[in-house]
Amino acid sequence: MEAFQLAESAAPLLAGDSRFERARAEVSRTISIDSTPETAEVYFRPYGADDNSWRFLARTPIRNARVPSVLLEWRVVKPGFAPVEDVGLLAPYLTIRASAPQVTHAYVLDPPGKAPPGMVRVSPRGPQLLAIAGLEHIALFELGGFWIDRSEATNRDYKRFVDAGGYGNPRYWTQPFLKEGRTLAWDAAVRQFRDTTGHPAPATWEFGSYPEGRDDEPVGAVSWYEAAAYAEFAGKSLPTIFHWSHVADRRATSDVLLPRGRYLADGPLPVGRSGARSRYGTCDLAGNVREWCGNEAGVGRRYTLGGGWKDPAYYINDADGRSPWDRGSDFGFRCMKPVPGADRWNKRRF
Repeated sequence: MEAFQLAESAAPLLAGDSRFERARAEVSRTISIDSTPETAEVYFRPYGADDNSWRFLARTPIRNARVPSVLLEWRVVKPGFAPVEDVGLLAPYLTIRASAPQVTHAYVLDPPGKAPPGMVRVSPRGPQLLAIAGLEHIALFELGGFWIDRSEATNRDYKRFVDAGGYGNPRYWTQPFLKEGRTLAWDAAVRQFRDTTGHPAPATWEFGSYPEGRDDEPVGAVSWYEAAAYAEFAGKSLPTIFHWSHVADRRATSDVLLPRGRYLADGPLPVGRSGARSRYGTCDLAGNVREWCGNEAGVGRRYTLGGGWKDPAYYINDADGRSPWDRGSDFGFRCMKPVPGADRWNKRRF
């Protein structure tokens, strides 16, 4: 950041000098940003900096504005609309290809109250890469706009599902229960999802509830089936690995998230406490609880991503296929919801 500021102050005197331009290119890059609606103000700061570090860039549409070559946090604001946050934009998504054009990053600002509570809007643009270790061979894909939960589902959130009789209502359990090559009846399957006292609830709860004072901790000890049922109850779905990967953007953020992620610990932190911030204002995509995703990971397995508080830190980038019946204490989830009219992605790739 300091080198960028020095280069910008010297630019009026040295612009055009070949040695200066080479040095300037090492500490900065250009970026283009659109917003809907236009004339939104765009601010940036170094990742993890305090609230006094925001620097005004310009109003949208922005073309070829110069910014420092460090991981940045972004804030896009316009009166009468909910602000948008982001992390990254260190480099265009396709710069791994020398001939790739610069990507114009786009944001959609919603009027207050339009976004579902607790969710943030994600506005992908152009081809995306799946930034998950072991899955780099998967072809480029595109996503439509969607909302995703800012944080993992909490104990408080999940208790609403339990108290509403979610375990006794088959309308929320829309996925076939497959176990050891057999399909189980709904009532037989749901009877397996009990807490330590035999009540229908996550495996580590007692008498259908969690310990006092842990309202804001992420719910854990839920199977993939329970996570999917909660998502149905909430009018949402589990994210695919494609949606999750786009928001996590591990190529840009792994090094700053690793020291902030909750790994090899004695339990989870309340959501948002760790300081591990990812794209669009999401948090805790590194550790805390490993997060169930909607995709199959081979026969009889479903993906979890991000790793959990029991895991070593290298799980931050790994896709881990687990039995959908697994109810480990660090198995949690967050949900997503397509933006109406923006469901353009190719579902065959999921």
